[in-house]
Amino acid sequence: MDISDNAKFAFVIAAGDDYIQDVRNRLDDLSKHLLSSSPPVEGMKKFHDNIWLIPLPDGLPFLADMLKWVRRTGIHLRILFLQKEPDWMQYPADEPKKA
Repeated sequence: MDISDNAKFAFVIAAGDDYIQDVRNRLDDLSKHLLSSSPPVEGMKKFHDNIWLIPLPDGLPFLADMLKWVRRTGIHLRILFLQKEPDWMQYPADEPKKA
């Protein structure tokens, strides 16, 4: 895939070698650093402490900052470039509210 033409989103998962407290602390530091150094990206979704859906190209500076940060921490990134925002399915589905 030629990401310069096709990718509209980056689905990013950050993890360490073992998901231990030290890695969790480094992920917390990553989140704090990104929030303090990068302006918010419109449409970005954070699903967990270590999982983001970043719209491109507006989110490229945020993604670049993330890449610089993880090089120093031992955190690994898995990045899946997507052409469109995923249609999410939730299981179990939310139950309808009772009247």
